[in-house]
Amino acid sequence: ENLFIQKQKFHVYSPNSWMKSTCDLKWTDINHLCRGDFITCEMKDADLKRGVPQERKTCWRVSFRYQLKKAEERKGFMVQVVEYYKKEDKHILGDGQSIETEIAELVNCKVFRAYQPYDDTF
Repeated sequence: ENLFIQKQKFHVYSPNSWMKSTCDLKWTDINHLCRGDFITCEMKDADLKRGVPQERKTCWRVSFRYQLKKAEERKGFMVQVVEYYKKEDKHILGDGQSIETEIAELVNCKVFRAYQPYDDTF
């Protein structure tokens, strides 16, 4: 591991490292109302909206918001990798990343973006 990260005692959360559920049938529909809070989430089981999010059961947006809130409380931040799409000739956030950005804004969590370099050899 990186010595600087160890020294700073950073907490790292990778949302793709665990199984998720959702209240959005399309999973990443930006127009779906859920923004990871207990008011907008449409999960039916009220137990999934309390305490620490549960793997495979809790809506991914609730879990993501929970982690962003923890990061904000610790003066942390979110890092997003933005992929370059050659066909469109630009960097584009994925639909889920757009939702994550909105949730980060709602909990006042700083967002940093790393842009994938363009490589025309592919």
